[in-house]
Amino acid sequence: MSNGTFGFSRAQLKAQAKQALSPNWPLVIAVTLIYLLCAGAYSGTNYNNINGELTVYDGSSVANFISNHAGWVTLGMLSVGLVGLIGGILVDGVLSFAYSAWMLKMAELDASRKISFGEFVDGFRFIIKAALAYLWQSLWTWIWGLMLVVPGMIVMMLGFVAWDGTSFLAMFGVALMLAAVLAMIWAVTRYSFLYQVIADSQGKVGVCDALRYSIAIISGHVGDLVMLFVSFIPWMLLGGITFGLAFFYVTPYMSMTLAMAYRWMRDEAFREGRLDPALLGYMKRDDARPAVDAAYEEAEI
Repeated sequence: MSNGTFGFSRAQLKAQAKQALSPNWPLVIAVTLIYLLCAGAYSGTNYNNINGELTVYDGSSVANFISNHAGWVTLGMLSVGLVGLIGGILVDGVLSFAYSAWMLKMAELDASRKISFGEFVDGFRFIIKAALAYLWQSLWTWIWGLMLVVPGMIVMMLGFVAWDGTSFLAMFGVALMLAAVLAMIWAVTRYSFLYQVIADSQGKVGVCDALRYSIAIISGHVGDLVMLFVSFIPWMLLGGITFGLAFFYVTPYMSMTLAMAYRWMRDEAFREGRLDPALLGYMKRDDARPAVDAAYEEAEI
């Protein structure tokens, strides 16, 4: 049954996500453990120095150290940056792609068949495309940040520097900064289905096209998707309160709900003509997956 049989409903998408996860929970938890351990290892490299220790220096000590060891400091910063980039590509890129692709496969299964670990591993055959997708998405996120957030931040900082209690510049800077953040959220949210588009097309869609198709699929539903993300904030807080244990449930639950949202918005984009089904490999109705075929049946009624 296609997700297109109802209007966008967070409750129904979440119910479908729970239904899809229900017969697969043991394997889902095992794969999620691998995913979270890798993500945690990558995050940990951003908070430790070369010796794995935290050391506190006063301002003069730091200045003297930098002036006396400028070459080593520069090399160290470049090394940390390179490690962070490689870690981001491997974890936020390749591993996240494989996990998202696996969730999408699970969402497409009928209730009679369970997902397999091999189908998760299968996502790694698109390792190059996943890495490029991560870099392309990061580049555009960075561009939007430069165009929107950075100018607002500069105006806000100048306003506070000139603050006299009634500085219009400061208040305008704060308003501009908030508007810039909201605009960036709107812009970046449109890229949320980049990995799903590539996985759905079996890697046949290029990275640049996948980003454009993601924007087309989400067009008109940016607010719906943002509110879907917002609805998981309490779950994320629960993960923090339970020292990360709840994330074994929250991570797949959120990822599967996003997969369901992708299917619904994809079918909507097909019906409304915002995206040609052939671009994702649905060449004709006889070859379409049940979800797409059912969506077309509803459109004809």
